[in-house]
Amino acid sequence: MRKVMKVLPSLPPSAFRHERFTVKCVELKDPSEIDAEVLESYIRHMPTVEVLFRNVKAHVEVTGGEAKVEPNEKFLVVSLRQRAPVSGADVSVKEWNDLRVLMCMVG
Repeated sequence: MRKVMKVLPSLPPSAFRHERFTVKCVELKDPSEIDAEVLESYIRHMPTVEVLFRNVKAHVEVTGGEAKVEPNEKFLVVSLRQRAPVSGADVSVKEWNDLRVLMCMVG
């Protein structure tokens, strides 16, 4: 069975469905720290997805819909290190260091 890890732009509502929960995240400095064969990406920002394609060894599958996170499931949260100076403007994303990549787990 393939080891699949979800890639999200933020923490999904399903991460907070329990009355008591803990979210633990650690920032990944290098794409080699990702231990998955397939990344199931819920990110719609194509420059970010392209950086993932170029840098990770795992196969990246872009999917739609709402991601559901189960207790004790590891997942990635990927966001830009900087925001656009004007709302709606594009931010240049060219390399891994332009992203903040967190490996998280809800317990």
